Amino acid sequence: MLSFVNGRLLCSLLLTWLIGLTTVDAQKRQALPDRKPLAFDLPIKAETSKAKASVEDWPTEIWQQHVTQSLTELLATSGDPPPWVSGAIQFEDLRPLLEKTHQLGSVSVYRPKPRTKRPRYHGHQLLAQQLTHLKSPFVNQTPKIHVKVIEIDPETSTESFSARVLLEIDAAQAPWAQQRAEWLTSWTQSMLLQEIRLSFFEETHHGFHQRLFTDRTVSAFGKDSTYTEQLSLGINDWRGRLESGLAPVVTGFFGISVGDANGDGWEDLFLCQPHGLPNRLFLRQADGTLADATQAAGLDLLDATSSALFVDADNDGDQDLLVAGDGFFIYYSNDGKARFAKRQAMPLLGTVTSLAASDHDQDGRADLYICGHTPLSQKNQDAPLGLPIPIHDANNGQGNVLLRNTIDHGFVDITSSVGLDANNHRFSYAASWEDFDQDGDADLYVANDFGKNNLYRNDQGRFTDIAEALSVEDTGSGMSVSWGDVNGDGWMDLYVGNMYSSAGHRIASRASIQDLARGNSLFINHAGERFEKVPTDQRVHLGRWAWSSVIADLNNDGWQDLLVANGFVTNRRLDDL
Repeated sequence: MLSFVNGRLLCSLLLTWLIGLTTVDAQKRQALPDRKPLAFDLPIKAETSKAKASVEDWPTEIWQQHVTQSLTELLATSGDPPPWVSGAIQFEDLRPLLEKTHQLGSVSVYRPKPRTKRPRYHGHQLLAQQLTHLKSPFVNQTPKIHVKVIEIDPETSTESFSARVLLEIDAAQAPWAQQRAEWLTSWTQSMLLQEIRLSFFEETHHGFHQRLFTDRTVSAFGKDSTYTEQLSLGINDWRGRLESGLAPVVTGFFGISVGDANGDGWEDLFLCQPHGLPNRLFLRQADGTLADATQAAGLDLLDATSSALFVDADNDGDQDLLVAGDGFFIYYSNDGKARFAKRQAMPLLGTVTSLAASDHDQDGRADLYICGHTPLSQKNQDAPLGLPIPIHDANNGQGNVLLRNTIDHGFVDITSSVGLDANNHRFSYAASWEDFDQDGDADLYVANDFGKNNLYRNDQGRFTDIAEALSVEDTGSGMSVSWGDVNGDGWMDLYVGNMYSSAGHRIASRASIQDLARGNSLFINHAGERFEKVPTDQRVHLGRWAWSSVIADLNNDGWQDLLVANGFVTNRRLDDL
């Protein structure tokens, strides 16, 4: 199986990508001064002018800005604490007694030793000692310090408030170390720090000159001019070069697919690209590098392509290529030597985000599920992500499609006839097939943006959405899906990648809205009959601004690990959690 409220809250959840979008467009228009302004420029400019909470006299957001700045200053302090720290401050061990809990190759993980009672201290002198001890793994370094306020709670007294804060301290060079912590802090409203309590602490050490992963991009692509001329340039660069109608949207979805295109036993790489830039096929060479073979393969289409899959669609023993993007699906047949011919093209009514293939009806042919997000009727310059209504439970997105593989006549749409039209307009990002109930056929989980997800149980080729019944609707900003047996009980568990937003945590009061900012979710499968959501104290929800996730045994120790790809276009800050 293959798979790839209030108005302020909505503003906070969407502000990050809107600021990035506005900034990038401003850069592009500066390069091309005669470009017509976009319709959303003025309202977005008005909203981004309110990024500082003081503009609207928003007390809790003003406090969080002060807390962020103050704690960053405190952690960087090498001498006495700053004057805004109370002389009678109370605190716990900032770096408690640790024990090694995991060894992952060259990486050692340490967590606090169990204790019946945590010691408490007070006063500037002891706090200075604690700060020195906290930063002891970073001797002769100026570590990178990150502070993120995730909760502001005015206390019963009108004179004080509490702030829950995520902290991360990273070594700037070898020896590599990282600390992650969560503090619950108490402050007066005049911004005097009174107390620090430790909710979580973890410290990681790497081998002196070793890291788990090494960036091989340049060594793999660097010999090919395609890399320097196209792939090494960022999205801002291309938005300034391409005609406005073709320029890639900041939130564009450009996937990849890995498969043996020419039958030489090595895995090759197909890269999807936005409007105006050719999609690329790279063949793996004997020396480990990648060589551009796009034109010879017949795959240099210029359409905005978001997803692709290598799969033997015609059962002839080689890897064909299925490609989809804005309003289209194409099936390319492979002759076995990386020469592709267009066998089928099908129009679609919206933006495709991903593809997932499986033999759902067990007839020996790979069928295809296409995830749609924004209907073409909604997609325009004013609404690049569509118009989800309501924001936390939208069901007015682009409908997904199940295509049955007929071999002789290509792929045929059977979505409605097999029951997959239920709850099927959910702004989907990703889908993954898995026989979660071990009844012999492939079931389907779909991660949706702006609200509820789907779990379609497969019963002899017909599907029923049972996500609500099995408690896996996971009403967040669904971005990705991965299956894996994380606890070794023989049943496939489920990990869903979502967005994590500290602003959303601080501001949201309605649970249905707050879930949009809650982060990733891990569900434990109990014998195919129910799923149990792993609580937040296990920290697997903190995938940051997550896009893609995968469950895999990364260090070959027999246990499944979690890998999360995250980040977003900000153009400004490099220190964001």
